[in-house]
Amino acid sequence: SITVPELTSQMFDAKNMMAASDPRHGRYLTVAAYFRGKVSMKEVEENMLSV
Repeated sequence: SITVPELTSQMFDAKNMMAASDPRHGRYLTVAAYFRGKVSMKEVEENMLSV
């Protein structure tokens, strides 16, 4: 199974975005992330803040 850090990293990878927005250039669109299943909210928050 995929881990929270792996999933978070994949979410912000430019090749996985459905818009011409590359986060490496300091530009982001609004993001909404829904994590389903047995996931620690603390782990999700820590990973989202480290992006």
